[in-house]
Amino acid sequence: MNRFFMSATLFAIAVGCFVAFLSGAVTQYDKNLQGLARLVDVHAEIVREYVDEPDEEKMIDAAVRAMIDTLDDLHTVYLSPEDIKAFDKHVRGTFSGIGAEVDMKDGQLLIVAPLEDSPA
Repeated sequence: MNRFFMSATLFAIAVGCFVAFLSGAVTQYDKNLQGLARLVDVHAEIVREYVDEPDEEKMIDAAVRAMIDTLDDLHTVYLSPEDIKAFDKHVRGTFSGIGAEVDMKDGQLLIVAPLEDSPA
């Protein structure tokens, strides 16, 4: 009987911990939904009531950029679809050269090895 009581107590503690964890997760999820609902409400009100037709894409882009700006982190940025295209074009550009890995040794340029699929 003592073993059964111990098992039941451990099970009850485990269930209690799980319920406490879920309660915290649900509270945070509800908080996030309330914040998103506020954004959706403001967006809808502007679209419905503003004297001119607002540029909705520009509004959403500005909201996303403002959220990221609050982080005060120079390394966290938002790239719009246009920014991504420009970045990809820059990164995927054409490179030219002799196709060799180079290094400096005793102040002189040294060719270490040819790069695969290169003219070297």
